[in-house]
Amino acid sequence: MYFVTGNLTREVFSDDCVFVDPTNEVTGLSKYLTALGILFDPQWSKVELLDIRVAGSDRVEADWRLGGWLRSENFPWQPKVEPFQGHTVYLLDKEGLVSKQEQTWGISALQALAQTFTPVPGPKRQLF
Repeated sequence: MYFVTGNLTREVFSDDCVFVDPTNEVTGLSKYLTALGILFDPQWSKVELLDIRVAGSDRVEADWRLGGWLRSENFPWQPKVEPFQGHTVYLLDKEGLVSKQEQTWGISALQALAQTFTPVPGPKRQLF
């Protein structure tokens, strides 16, 4: 759920962790948390964990579905991100901390950016 809330267990990530998705790359846990804090409205957004597995001694993988509304104070035109599936690879360092989080999405970066800039009239509603 931390993709939309920003509430994650900081102790499992290295401070200089690299966070990569199709539209962005951020180095540093604090910078990533700041970036998360401006995006999704947690009241109207959701992440559903579909699967998680250990894929090696230094690798964990997860599949999920995400969708929701972006924060009105940062995006006053009320854009929404339609639900889409994604995959995250977590790479672990020698101490067992996440040193890299890399996401791939079931939508293109262009589709995601287009949704970010598309106004949606009417009241917000849960998407799934």
